[in-house]
Amino acid sequence: MDFKVAEQTIGVSAPLFEGRGEQAVDADLTLPEYCPDALRLLKCQLLPGVRSVQISGERVIADCNAVMRIIYCGEDKRVHCYEQNYPFTQEVVVPELNAEDCATVSAETSYVNCRIVSPRRMDIHGMVHCLFRVRRRKEQAVISGATGCGVQIKTAPCRVVSAAGEAAKSFPVTEVVELAQDAPPVRQILHTHSTALASDIKTINGKLLFKGELQLKVIYLPDSDSDEPAVLDYAIPISQIVEVAGIDEDCTHETVLSVPSLELVPRADTTGERRLLDVNACVNADIRAMRELELPVTIDAYSTQYELEIEQRSMEFLQPIERISEKITLSESISVAGGVSEILGIWSAEPTREAAAQGNELGISGFVPLQVLYIDGGGEIAFAEKQVDYRFRRSLNEDVQRLKSSPQATLLSLDYNKNTSADIDIRAVIELKVNAYDMRERRVIVSLNPDENQLKSDDAPPLTLYFADSGETIWDIARYYNTTVEAISLENALSGDILTENQMLLITQ
Repeated sequence: MDFKVAEQTIGVSAPLFEGRGEQAVDADLTLPEYCPDALRLLKCQLLPGVRSVQISGERVIADCNAVMRIIYCGEDKRVHCYEQNYPFTQEVVVPELNAEDCATVSAETSYVNCRIVSPRRMDIHGMVHCLFRVRRRKEQAVISGATGCGVQIKTAPCRVVSAAGEAAKSFPVTEVVELAQDAPPVRQILHTHSTALASDIKTINGKLLFKGELQLKVIYLPDSDSDEPAVLDYAIPISQIVEVAGIDEDCTHETVLSVPSLELVPRADTTGERRLLDVNACVNADIRAMRELELPVTIDAYSTQYELEIEQRSMEFLQPIERISEKITLSESISVAGGVSEILGIWSAEPTREAAAQGNELGISGFVPLQVLYIDGGGEIAFAEKQVDYRFRRSLNEDVQRLKSSPQATLLSLDYNKNTSADIDIRAVIELKVNAYDMRERRVIVSLNPDENQLKSDDAPPLTLYFADSGETIWDIARYYNTTVEAISLENALSGDILTENQMLLITQ
């Protein structure tokens, strides 16, 4: 039996494992001699980070660190900050894990509580959870054609995103940053924020090359009589080559850079003033290489000669929807209880983000988490946390069945101005980058098998007159009369797949 099936393969990035690990952080923190006694606690922060991730056998191991940062009002009535590292390791077991799988780990704070036990001691209790994700690239085959045994197939075009390869790589970035001459020396660091941006990306066979920069914003307490924090903005060039099996010049890609771990240590320069910062960062590159394909999938089949065994199955196909890169500006007034006589500083972590689709509308929403250090109406130093919500909407050309998207939101700038004794005007600029996909389900034929022991009966008349209605498909007519679309079209001088008017057809066997 001379019968052949043509297949095409689609790469699929399939979740292999997703799980959480929890780490309790319990510490009896004692202030060092150079820190004044704590009179009043302003804020306790637990800032977890992931230094490295590795696969060992069937284990995913994450080397982590949590920074315990205490911001307090000292006995001298000034703002002070002290931090201490809490290193820990988390791991999960993933059966049948292999070295080619792509593993990522992110860490977040579940909660943190702190109380002052004595002017020199603080009791801290918190919980950090680590989210482990492991992906594996698989291939799934779809039937795109068949020849022999009188087999006729009906295909439909399908636009899909095929996973070509993926990789997750962490690399260190170290630098000694020197303060500008007119900047005050560092007494203590209050807040650090970092963003890794790729500006020049190239792909060659099996590798992705990118250049960019690690942008730092450091808010610190100056070693002077002023309590107003100073701000340092600095950019460190980064360049990296990442091996990504399957990537080439024809691929599109999603390259997401993140900074899961950042440590800054002030130290003195040759003058004895703390004007140097030792920067130790870990940058993670999460890369997904893809090919956008237009391929035929088989949705129906029959044989004019044999009985045909068919297996149908619902398959999911990832289809591209929209690529978005836009900047949005937020302007909002926030209120602070107790009034504000003076703003000492306002800063923020990265905005939260969440994507959702309803019908043909794509929405991105989240908030900018603000932290405000100020002097209240009674002259006391205070600390407040606020959030500024944002929403972004985009109309699409078609309805979305099941949205797949991991939006990225980067805070580009943050400005503020005291409006009234209780209100602060905030202006923030956020850059949104969204690659949106639709996971669509289609019922397709995954197996064809002509049964050579079951010939079709040959008792049809040599000529049949069929009175067809407008809107009927030639495929359905040919299938019913066990002939071919080509034969009916040729006999009746038809073009196209659907009849546009009522007409009589000649069907010959």
